Amino acid sequence: MRPVWKSFGVLLLLAAAASCGPQASLTPAPPDMPTGTLAAYQTPTASQTPTPLTALSSTPIPQPSPTPRSHVIARGEDLGGIAYRYGVSVAAIVEANPGVDPRLLVVGTSLVIPPSAQSEALEDGILPSPTPVALRAGRVNCLRSAEGGAWCFAMLRNPGDQAVEGVSARMTVQAGEGGEVRSQSAELPLNRLPAGGRLPLMAYFPPPWETDGTVSVSVQSALPVGDGGGRYTEARLANESVTIRQDGLSAQVEGELEVGEGGASTLWVALVALDANGRVVGVRRWENETALAGGEKMAFRGVVYSLGQRIHRVIWEVEARP
Repeated sequence: MRPVWKSFGVLLLLAAAASCGPQASLTPAPPDMPTGTLAAYQTPTASQTPTPLTALSSTPIPQPSPTPRSHVIARGEDLGGIAYRYGVSVAAIVEANPGVDPRLLVVGTSLVIPPSAQSEALEDGILPSPTPVALRAGRVNCLRSAEGGAWCFAMLRNPGDQAVEGVSARMTVQAGEGGEVRSQSAELPLNRLPAGGRLPLMAYFPPPWETDGTVSVSVQSALPVGDGGGRYTEARLANESVTIRQDGLSAQVEGELEVGEGGASTLWVALVALDANGRVVGVRRWENETALAGGEKMAFRGVVYSLGQRIHRVIWEVEARP
């Protein structure tokens, strides 16, 4: 199976124009968007000025329904992360889905999620205790998309000595003083945030986008990754080089991907473009589902695009599953 790219924001629109080598197939651009040039993704509208984060006491945490729900398994998910997301135990999910092998989850399978033990408390207005994992979200940078909405990014850092997964977060926008309040879930490009690592939270707000609003982000939960979980294997990008195009709207990263002794059946790379002020201006994820043996190397080449501001540097994280 050939590697594929997952693009975010304007990066999705630029996928057809990308040149990422023979190992990657890019998501095609929408039919009404031009291809072969980056000019279409520049906008005369200035990006929203990043604002300091404030406590989102008015932002509601999504509440579990008192009746069973369903969850469609996505690539890279496991029962531990799904159980934590819905506030139920792994045993409860296994019991509710007798035909599902918990050791061999199939992408696209619909799971029955039983009611959470916290449902009654949530209905009474009592929120569960916050996660003990100390994650730090940076300032939010919002960039207008070609269709009139906006992609908002906030760098999330894990200063602890243990990796986390199942990160749940929300971004909230208030359109001016006393204006409409809008909220969207925010996601990371990878499942796992390594100890000492950083990845951007991303949320898309559909049109119309108010340029005079304020934006804040709230991290609601995260699940520590146990050392003996065995769900991830060591991987890194070695001998890397970064070439930023002269106009600053794209950057190419090349190198060699290496995995640990256990090998990897799934390999993801998140490329994150930063401007001169360290703000996130573009994100792209490369996916490879061809098994890689332990110690084996794979050539890597990928391109990440900016939604507007010039790219000053590129950072990346690699995630591998055995």
